[in-house]
Amino acid sequence: MKKDNRLVDWAIHEAQTRCRDEVSLLLEHNSYCLEQDRSVRYVNTIISDAKHWCSLARTFIINGIGYDFNQVAWESFERDAQGRDSYPCVLADSQVLYSKNEAELQRFLYLRAKFFAHLAYV
Repeated sequence: MKKDNRLVDWAIHEAQTRCRDEVSLLLEHNSYCLEQDRSVRYVNTIISDAKHWCSLARTFIINGIGYDFNQVAWESFERDAQGRDSYPCVLADSQVLYSKNEAELQRFLYLRAKFFAHLAYV
C-alpha cells in the first residue's frame, strides 16, 4: 500500500518556513494507529522549547480521520529517558521526520539511548 505523505510534507514545510523558531523536531509514531489509518503518514509529536503554544500543534479531521499534532517539551523526553514519566513509547519508537539542526537530532538520539540504557538496568 502506497502511503500518502502530504501531511508530513506540509508539516515539514511549515516547520522550515513559518515555525522555524518554534519547532525542534517532528516525530512520527504509529504504534497505536488503527490499521485503517496507516495509509496516511503524519506528525504525531512536535518537540518544542517554545514557552508558548506552537502554531503547528493542532487537532483536525480530514476525510473522517482525526489527527493530533501534539506539542511536547524537551523536559518530558528527559523524564522519559530517566524512566520517570509514564509515556516513553514516543521516545523509544518514533521516526524523526524533521530536525531544526543536527544538535537537536543528537539531543533526541542521546535521550533515546539513555532510555534504553536505563531499561537494561531495570
